[in-house]
Amino acid sequence: MTWLAIALAIALGGALGSCARYGIGLLFERWWPEGGGQAQSAATLAVNVLGSALAGCLAGYLAGRSVTTVAAELVWTNGWSGIAGIAAVGLLGGFTTFSAASVQAAQLAESADGWPRTKALASACLMAVASIGAGALGFALSR
Repeated sequence: MTWLAIALAIALGGALGSCARYGIGLLFERWWPEGGGQAQSAATLAVNVLGSALAGCLAGYLAGRSVTTVAAELVWTNGWSGIAGIAAVGLLGGFTTFSAASVQAAQLAESADGWPRTKALASACLMAVASIGAGALGFALSR
């Protein structure tokens, strides 16, 4: 397997992850009573927590294996199924969006005073704590 095949697998995974994130955003806009910015913030929180849990599961599965062993398992030994493992890097990278969460929190904090600004800070802290917790839980469950 060449570096080009690996790069294409990661790119395809990233495209699929981004599309999944976009679809979840649309679902939240449809189901969220207030719609708009609150729905997008909730969708961003959901994808980041879910993506962190999945990344934790992947990391837990790979824990204790050497880089050489992992590469051999993912690529050389498993052939095309190895590409699926590598694409998970792109998939989860495209799915999660901490940059969007940061910008959403900053915009809300800048545009409001008092309680809305406090809610923006609380939302950012909740996302960080929940995502780290989900990643740790995924890691522990998959070992």
